[in-house]
Amino acid sequence: IVEIKKRDRGKDVLIPLRLTLATSDWPDLVNTAELIKQFLRDIGIDVTIEARPFSELESEIIRPRNFDMLLFGQVYGYEPDPFAFWHSSQTKDPGLNVALYANKKIDTLLETARKTTDKTIRNANYESMQKIIATELPSVFLYSQQYLYLLPQNIRGIELFKISLPSDRFNEINRWHRTTRRVLK
Repeated sequence: IVEIKKRDRGKDVLIPLRLTLATSDWPDLVNTAELIKQFLRDIGIDVTIEARPFSELESEIIRPRNFDMLLFGQVYGYEPDPFAFWHSSQTKDPGLNVALYANKKIDTLLETARKTTDKTIRNANYESMQKIIATELPSVFLYSQQYLYLLPQNIRGIELFKISLPSDRFNEINRWHRTTRRVLK
């Protein structure tokens, strides 16, 4: 068991490292939390999982920043703007910088990216930002959910260029069709 040295009444005392992992009660996140708990147990860290409905998680855990560890996701949408997740001004509610990460260089990169209309400059800033975050590791990035949509081969008119949200798979569903023959009886 991993132990932390703590000073108590002039003496060093070792206490076991125990952490709580807060997450949503969504099954994929609970399963991932169980894996994390097992991996941390293997190296001597005791983890308790606290899975809550999203509304409770948001109001009692995320907004007041009341957690040891948080397993949660980020959704960027159509125009990826990481400002809310990484700018130091967003560490307090209602900001989404739940890692409580503060870095002046990142702040400058994000501000510049937000102000420019030049995609090349914006992308360069985001790339620089990603390199810094990958070096400093304010969060542990686990995985990106992938969605696979299968459709029958005889369906025509499907144009799925960019799916940012799961519901986007139905964009322009009104254009989907099958080639059929009319048969008069």
